Amino acid sequence: MFLVSATFLAGLILLGVPWWLHRLSAHASEQRTFSSLFLMRPSEAPVHIRRKLQHLWLLALRLLLLSVACFAFAQPILELAGSADIEATSVPDRVIVLDTSLSMNRSGSGERAFSEAQQIARELVRTLPPGGRAAVVTVDNRIELNAPLTDDRARLNAAISASQPGAARLILDGLLGRIANLTGTLASPGEELEVHLISDFQATAMPDQFNALIEGSIWPVTLHAVSGDRPNWAVTHLALRSNTNPSKDAPADAIVEVTVRGYGTQAQAVDVILEQNGTPIGQRNVRVPADGTTTTQFELPPAGRGHITWLAHLGINDALDDDNTRRLVQADREQTELVVITTKERPYAYLRAAVQAAATSFVPVMKTTLDDLTVPVVVVADPGVLASGTERELVRFLETGGAVLLIAGPATRAAGRLPILDVALAPSRFDQTSRGIVAVDRSHPVLSGFAAWRDLSVFQVVKRAEPETGDVILALDDDTPLLVEYPVGAGRLMVLTTALDPEWSSLVVRPAFVAFMANLLGYLAEDLLPSEALVGQAFAIPAQSVQLIDAAGTRVLGLADTVGRPTVSVAIPGVYQLRTPSRTRPLAVNTDLRESDLRRAPDELLARWQAATTQPSRQTSTTFTSSTPTSTSDTTHHQPLAAWLLALLALLVFAEPLLANNGPTTRLPREAVGT
Repeated sequence: MFLVSATFLAGLILLGVPWWLHRLSAHASEQRTFSSLFLMRPSEAPVHIRRKLQHLWLLALRLLLLSVACFAFAQPILELAGSADIEATSVPDRVIVLDTSLSMNRSGSGERAFSEAQQIARELVRTLPPGGRAAVVTVDNRIELNAPLTDDRARLNAAISASQPGAARLILDGLLGRIANLTGTLASPGEELEVHLISDFQATAMPDQFNALIEGSIWPVTLHAVSGDRPNWAVTHLALRSNTNPSKDAPADAIVEVTVRGYGTQAQAVDVILEQNGTPIGQRNVRVPADGTTTTQFELPPAGRGHITWLAHLGINDALDDDNTRRLVQADREQTELVVITTKERPYAYLRAAVQAAATSFVPVMKTTLDDLTVPVVVVADPGVLASGTERELVRFLETGGAVLLIAGPATRAAGRLPILDVALAPSRFDQTSRGIVAVDRSHPVLSGFAAWRDLSVFQVVKRAEPETGDVILALDDDTPLLVEYPVGAGRLMVLTTALDPEWSSLVVRPAFVAFMANLLGYLAEDLLPSEALVGQAFAIPAQSVQLIDAAGTRVLGLADTVGRPTVSVAIPGVYQLRTPSRTRPLAVNTDLRESDLRRAPDELLARWQAATTQPSRQTSTTFTSSTPTSTSDTTHHQPLAAWLLALLALLVFAEPLLANNGPTTRLPREAVGT
């Protein structure tokens, strides 16, 4: 017998509590008979403690109750010798689950680990009893049904052959619960299933808590482990930093650091090759210690303008290829002109100070009229009445994918109209009523990492005469819109209904103004688009009308897929292009480094997991193997005892108060105290 959660046995220390309580018994002092107590001085008789076990049957019941509770939660499994025959009439349908994570693509001795997994799956199909059915499921960061429950063996084998490992990561935490949710759509009420999980069971995929492995499991599970540990190297880190001490002979503008890690490897020299925008620019031969890490550096000449993509890859033949390359995107360091259309010096001064402090990629330029617009963002600060030509040019700029930030103010309120949108403003009177700010859309990228709006106060705003039609991001505590976004053609218009003036709000006199403007301008200029991601890991695209293009020029995500700032994931590593109406930006997608460590979880842990997922109605061998499953087990089978112990615990809980209230008690003798 062994225990699934042996830590619960620590509760046995509580057995000392009833033992101690049953040894304490209070009794009165000795009393004697006198002829009269009238003239005696009253005194309080001390109470003495007599240490002797009392009510042994009740004590034994309480000790047994606590012991049963501890063992029930420890989930004991009874190991029984002999065969556990499975009746042919009760053979359940099989759900064959194939691990298609990156580590299953490992190769060695001329064969991939996934090929071994496919052989096990085909054997499970071949040994189906007459009329038996099976389903084929693949799992990595997602779970997919490749073939529903069917007795068509050709269809099942075709689904197994069509399954291939990807580059994503498999997390075993909660996996059986996800499988149970899927199988709930396969089986009809009353039908039984058995799950066959075929995986390499990486140690890095194991959860911290053992219970997370079995949580949500409703069907018996048989584990089939494939492949052994194989040595593997990976590029684990690629970073770019400024060179603070360039040499005279080769002045370098920057240094690229590349870190190489070996997993279960012997000491070996490895070639590291660095590429810039697809062109090799350097190579190093570095020695990686056994199962260790080494870092090498490349000095670089001054880089040109535009986005730069760096690739570091290893010239070595090891178990995995996808983790031998790591990618990094260096953002364009060229500053962009920020056109500010206004005739007011005060709002421009506040805006310029914030941009120079945080949004350093912009160079603010104050203008009163528009030239040929080639910039991504235009700020219109309290324009009042715009010239008709300027307003038409701004509308055209928006419709072709540009972004405009319109900031209200006294001149806008006096004009009684919001330009560009061409909507009337509600009449308002001047007051200094302080109102707080409420975040309406907390997920909006403008509010990312910015929580200081809670401490701001607004005194004056402009308000539309008609109901609001845009997406409200921030509002006042009386529901008056403060920051609103409007889609205009392919572009975006952001309206701030208060002025950059201390008489209108406390925003411009607080440090929060700098971060707020950096987020706002970064969002409008699409500088908040991600530059790196992991395969299979969801990441947000804080923009609309975005296309995602892979290295071959194939569109992975179209405009219709990226409406409303979606969350997406990419299945293949590489350098992608994020295209918006105003710019194109590279996206570096790398593999998860935890997939590079191919060492398997300890056999003891897998045996414990196998035993914990065996149910009384369907007993299976605890040996996790890739051999052919059979209808009998010639070694051992296991009987969980937790359910029986919980039933006994319920009986003891019911019996304890009955014995305590109706059992024998020790009473003090009654004696005369006077005559």
